Amino acid sequence: MAAQRQMAALRGILFICAAVTGVRVAPTTATVAPRRQVLAGLAAAAALESSAAAAAEQKTYLVTGASSGIGFAVASELARRGHRVALACRTVESAAATAARLPGAALWTPQKAGCALDDLGAVDAFADEVSKLGRLDGALLIAGVDGAPRAADGADPHFRINYLSHALLARRMLPQLRKSRGRVVTVASEALLDSDLSLGKLDEATLVTQRGAAPHVAYANSKACCVLLADALKAREPALAVAACALPGRCATQIVRYELPQRAAQRRTMTDDQVARQARQLGLRTAAQGAALPVWLADAEEARTADTLWLDPGVPARLAVPWRSPEAASKLWDVTSGLLAQV
Repeated sequence: MAAQRQMAALRGILFICAAVTGVRVAPTTATVAPRRQVLAGLAAAAALESSAAAAAEQKTYLVTGASSGIGFAVASELARRGHRVALACRTVESAAATAARLPGAALWTPQKAGCALDDLGAVDAFADEVSKLGRLDGALLIAGVDGAPRAADGADPHFRINYLSHALLARRMLPQLRKSRGRVVTVASEALLDSDLSLGKLDEATLVTQRGAAPHVAYANSKACCVLLADALKAREPALAVAACALPGRCATQIVRYELPQRAAQRRTMTDDQVARQARQLGLRTAAQGAALPVWLADAEEARTADTLWLDPGVPARLAVPWRSPEAASKLWDVTSGLLAQV
């Protein structure tokens, strides 16, 4: 065990050196995961502490997945800083219940439509309400699923929930975000290292059904698409101050509800301290630690850089993955346009 900890520390140092020097490290799960153990609780938690003062100017941010996990932690932190937060939850009732857990915060909740990401029509109706908000300074597209069963029509839920619905929201919010020189933050996962995306697989049928793909690969592909969405926005939308994708690390949240339902149920009964203790024991981050990077990308002046993919606040991800290119981002944008034209 001591040797494993030493190796984890060594790999973490290699990643830090790569971030500073720009020298690429082979993107393997064996190197990324231990690096998370080294930095967890350091850069991420420190970023929240160093930004403890309330913002001088109140901004308005949309946060998906705001009812639990990293999404709730992001909404909580932005509200604590004095910002107004638009809560995007699955139902109107869930948004109201989430607002009740944040007393005194400046919040917006939908009155007509929830943001059910497995239903593009519902997302479009939700976007109609958000469009009447007026000023919008950022969209943080946090919600996601892993291991979800296929829909009745054979569609892959990971692509629809993790990517396509968020792409729809981002596009619907662009008029507001252009006016405010706002920010769009997507969220990926270290699973993207296992994506088998290629230019040849960026077509409607393959993306929607993920035919032949194992569940983990389908999830990895959806997260790769989230990276390409940020890349496309960076290239296409110069009015945006930030278009970025966060790699928040493996966190002790409800993301395991399909693959480990008993653990997910257990976490629902645990206090924050108990979840934090479990996270430490399993080498995971807490939701609050995972929220540090998306919040930093949304609210820090230092996030205004040419980098799109980030490992931690101030630490860009210099990962060489075969599926990522300007051509892939552009092609996915065009294919997405075709899919969303049907909504």
